[in-house]
Amino acid sequence: MRPTHSATTSSRALPSSPPVVAAAEPVLVRRPLQVDAGVDLRDLVPRNAHAVSAAVAAGQDEGGSENDGIPRRGRFLLEQLVTNSAPMREKRLQTRWTDFDALGHITHAAYPVYLDEARDDFLTSTVGPFDEFAWVIAHISIDYKREIRHPAAEVVVRTRVADVGRTSLTFEHEVLAPDGELTATSRAVLVAWDGAARAARPLSEAERAKLGG
Repeated sequence: MRPTHSATTSSRALPSSPPVVAAAEPVLVRRPLQVDAGVDLRDLVPRNAHAVSAAVAAGQDEGGSENDGIPRRGRFLLEQLVTNSAPMREKRLQTRWTDFDALGHITHAAYPVYLDEARDDFLTSTVGPFDEFAWVIAHISIDYKREIRHPAAEVVVRTRVADVGRTSLTFEHEVLAPDGELTATSRAVLVAWDGAARAARPLSEAERAKLGG
């Protein structure tokens, strides 16, 4: 029953005051990102993403003009999504008898060879064969997750470009067993090579475009 106030000078009851409702706190609802087929995720990030990253690193406000009003954490996550959304190229490689060791699985020394073949296949299909796009390895790291046992007939290497720099490009790899299980991951940095100067050379704009940079 609605409360009423008793009147001492009038027989008519005074209307009650409307209840005061506190403003609700905003609720953050986590939803999976849904993107229509055929949409390039890079179109979701403003073209000034590098400036935004610099602004975030400098600690500028979430609502600053550099951020277009998008919170820093949200922009960071979106940039990470785009960074990790580059397409992967698969390369199936036949194993060799010498790939297996006395423990009955593919030896760790065979993995760099697989990765090298996958990178060469990727680069040949994008910027051309080695005599047109020479390169050298500047860094490589491999994390071994599980073994591939004899007599596995093939492995699958997935390769993508994670970053394109001024003279270098960074690859990320996944090595899969015949049953599709992840067995190793790798990250490698390659440098475009000038054979005449015996030194690194800048990537051309055409090369950068082909590599997704």
